[in-house]
Amino acid sequence: MRPKTTHTSRPRIAVVGAGFAGLTAARELGRQFSVTVLDRSPWFEWLPNIHELLSGVKRSGDLRLPHRALVARSGHRFVQSTVTAIDAGAGRLVTSGGRSIGFDACIVAVGGVHDTFGVPGADRHAMSFKCVDDCDAIGRRLAQLAARPGRLSVVIVGVIYGTLGLLVQKAAIGHLVGLAFNVAASTFAPIFLMGVWWRGMTEKGALWGMVVGLLSSCYMIFFVSTLPVWMQWRIPGLVTVPLAFLTVYIVSKIDGQVPADVNAFMRQIHSPDVPKA
Repeated sequence: MRPKTTHTSRPRIAVVGAGFAGLTAARELGRQFSVTVLDRSPWFEWLPNIHELLSGVKRSGDLRLPHRALVARSGHRFVQSTVTAIDAGAGRLVTSGGRSIGFDACIVAVGGVHDTFGVPGADRHAMSFKCVDDCDAIGRRLAQLAARPGRLSVVIVGVIYGTLGLLVQKAAIGHLVGLAFNVAASTFAPIFLMGVWWRGMTEKGALWGMVVGLLSSCYMIFFVSTLPVWMQWRIPGLVTVPLAFLTVYIVSKIDGQVPADVNAFMRQIHSPDVPKA
């Protein structure tokens, strides 16, 4: 929203919402602007780690930083209030407390809201997982259920990201990145290298090499405790990459259906400037 500027002072920028987007916008706006950031909450919440509240790794205070201090670092002003009206033409917004704030440009970055998409019973029974307060409420509810005798059932919707986050929360990020490269190398390195340097690779050999590389690397990562001690390697690619290479070679030899244009392909790859015969 950008009304016509009618003054010669610093341009006034209003940023409604102080989440990731709002704070990033405020930080990128230099001191040549007069920036006012508005949000109803005094806290900025680091949402990527809210799952750690349920696991007990972190407390609410660990994931909250004061909006006022964060905004002040960029030399701007923070107003804790809810914006109830924005008049783009007049260049003015109104807060829940009746305060009127003028602007030359307004950035609206209020984020999303919890939505059950009309699923019957979801509003009544489901608990959202979107902020620190939500996780605190879920934690209290789980503690109440745990105190009851007998077996209870808990249903989690959208389980993949949350569950993976809980599983790897104590793992070193560098190690996780290394494991991802292990999976990628085990799956694709054999077919890339052998496809360029070996004329005998077949389609079935390449396919089986990818499958074996992917499955073996995943197994050695997620089910390492089921393997013999001598196979519990921190870098599974030392085993799975050679295994994938061997699979490509053996299956290709058994299959024997090498593409008819393999020689032309090899010439094009290794000698692209040589004219075709």
